[in-house]
Amino acid sequence: MNTVNGILNEMPMDELTQEELDHLDQLGVGMYLGRKGADFLEETLKTKNYDPASAAGDVRTALGEINTRLSQFTELRSSLGNLKFTSDEIVVDNHLAEIRVRFQSDASIDDVVLLKAWSSDWHDIMRGVAMCVGEKPEDVMVVGTSNGSIIICLAGTVAVTGALVKIVQNIGKITHEVLTIANTVEDLRHKKILNREIEDTFKKRRDEIIDNGVGSTVDAVLDGKVAKGDVKSALKKSVEKYLNFNQKGGDVDFIPPKEEELYDGDGDGDSGEKAQEIIALNEGIALLRDAVEEMRTQKAEILMLSDQRDGTDG
Repeated sequence: MNTVNGILNEMPMDELTQEELDHLDQLGVGMYLGRKGADFLEETLKTKNYDPASAAGDVRTALGEINTRLSQFTELRSSLGNLKFTSDEIVVDNHLAEIRVRFQSDASIDDVVLLKAWSSDWHDIMRGVAMCVGEKPEDVMVVGTSNGSIIICLAGTVAVTGALVKIVQNIGKITHEVLTIANTVEDLRHKKILNREIEDTFKKRRDEIIDNGVGSTVDAVLDGKVAKGDVKSALKKSVEKYLNFNQKGGDVDFIPPKEEELYDGDGDGDSGEKAQEIIALNEGIALLRDAVEEMRTQKAEILMLSDQRDGTDG
């Protein structure tokens, strides 16, 4: 069991986009892969400790689902290859993270006017984020696009991406609190115990959360560092523009880079200074990977709150 758990925990699920992870869930196999799979296996064996046959049956069912989907993917890939279909793979330099900006809902791009407006907003967002970590906005590259909802794929350093993840996480906290208030108001409304005074109190609290959230997000990104006036001003604009993007339904996902290998061979090993750079980079990548995973968990919780509100509204 320890060997299987180790394999599952080491699966590079963070190299998949959120859309790909959602697709695996829709196919019914997401819960059997990566850390979720390790949790499933541990929980199955723990809860059915006195019923080994039942536990073995559940594990066989999981393996059957995985093998079925794997066969389907293999057949699909072969069929598409025979029809000469190819995919334009987005290539990102090894030390950069992929930043996937999804324009959807009220944050969609339906015409050239909106294209110009959202381009300007995202220039301001990335300018402030880059400046706060001592980099230039032109260091953030556009590496590809995707269709469906329009997705612009950017590539940024670990430092820039980490700062943007902090903004997304803090705005997520604001969204969570605002949705909780909205759900409470709707619950009171359905119970017919909501009056104008109570509703105004909740609205005031919601507005305070949003107003204070911008400043607290700037402070979280700076993390105690003293920033020059123009840097702090640019970062504040980044947060405000991202908050607007988020409130209109836009979304951002991240794919951290792989950790670099540290070579230590005869004569071919990395120098002391280079080795320290690689170690520092890998530490940053590990922190970024953890932050992205926390962000995705937070998004799932927000989606549940949003679904709860939709159900209440219905």
